[in-house]
Amino acid sequence: MGRPQLAGLSILKALMLHQSPNLVVPQMHKAAFGWRSVVALGGAQQALYCRISNLTNFGWQQSAVGSCGLELSSFEQCELAIAAVASGCSAAGFRFNRGISTRECLKIEKLIAAWPHYSGNLAIEFDVGEVGDSSSVLFSALCSLRRLGVALVCSEFGLTAFSAHDLLALRIGAIRIAEPIVRLAGENGSCDRVLRGARLSASTFAPLVIATGVDEESMLERVVSIGFEFGEGDALAPMTISRPWKLTEAGLTASVQDAKPRVLQ
Repeated sequence: MGRPQLAGLSILKALMLHQSPNLVVPQMHKAAFGWRSVVALGGAQQALYCRISNLTNFGWQQSAVGSCGLELSSFEQCELAIAAVASGCSAAGFRFNRGISTRECLKIEKLIAAWPHYSGNLAIEFDVGEVGDSSSVLFSALCSLRRLGVALVCSEFGLTAFSAHDLLALRIGAIRIAEPIVRLAGENGSCDRVLRGARLSASTFAPLVIATGVDEESMLERVVSIGFEFGEGDALAPMTISRPWKLTEAGLTASVQDAKPRVLQ
């Protein structure tokens, strides 16, 4: 028997979306998505993995206003991440939306279990404030996905309280520092100290710590001076609706423009 047919966006349809960027731009009542590369900083920059990001509006390139009010479900993001890996991306990340249900968690687990040769190339992002405790549905789902070989990435770190015991138990692959903390750094010494403290704290729970929202060269210089080795933002690799692992990304050095992302394991 073959692999089970996928609900929602099929793998075939997802591949078609990646191969024809124009198909990604939806009608006004549909959700839209783009890709962002998480990049290693320092000497020779290299993509760590490519993550799915919902577009807040359809004129994102021109900073137009007006939100579509819709977003891809976690399950749809998982399908697209698998399709990305199938079409040549070495590592693709999707996320658990806030308030994800037990039913959707189980659907995602079954989907990834049905494609085991891709699981080691996937990263699942979750908000630190959503974990709750070790008895929560999300915590159990994350443990199951990690056993399947999916890398765990903790997002929004530094904004909410968390259980150190539970984060250690999850064996997280990477932590993304909350964007407001990164953006405020440089305004005064206190903000700098907060960012330094967040990075230091995160490094005790994961081997990789990512600075988010690095959209300007000055921000890039600051996060590098603070000690970050990985980052995400327009100063590194702008969001795209096409396949970033197939494009020449302006933020990457010429020597590694064709380098594929490496897996977060």
